[in-house]
Amino acid sequence: MTSASVHIRGTSDDREVRAAAAIQEEAERMALAFEAKVALLADLELDPPVRQAAHAALAAFATGRLRPYLEAADEILYTAAENDERTRLLVRALRAQQESIDRRISELVAATTTARAAHAARAVSTLLQGQIAVMHTVLLPALAGLPGTDLARLAGNLTALLAGGRIPPARYGLG
Repeated sequence: MTSASVHIRGTSDDREVRAAAAIQEEAERMALAFEAKVALLADLELDPPVRQAAHAALAAFATGRLRPYLEAADEILYTAAENDERTRLLVRALRAQQESIDRRISELVAATTTARAAHAARAVSTLLQGQIAVMHTVLLPALAGLPGTDLARLAGNLTALLAGGRIPPARYGLG
């Protein structure tokens, strides 16, 4: 056995640790990109046409990138955890939170004033931060501990799905 094939669990060489970090980094990138667009709309004193453009860009990001990310996380990560009694309730809570985020995204898209759009966008941002925190601190460690779950495969499948690929449910990362 060469030293390149030795992986100590729980260290930076552990592929499960790297996979969890990759999932977390993707979530944080999504949240930071969204937050930057929220700040542009909500925190700057922009002329009306620029505010309208900022609202349109934020709504497009929320529906074109954020919703698909949340749907992919559900399809890959939550599906992997939903059938185990130890994580079933957690998945239900994450999905309920995701529904709240989705409703706020709809409010953001439908907003007719900057104030309403900013309020909805801040609500999305707050809910999203909570969702990411629970995924990082509870869901990913729980998934790593489920028998037959391959967190590295889940991370790869999440990346592939976000890139437009299709993953057969039998290959989500279980067994």
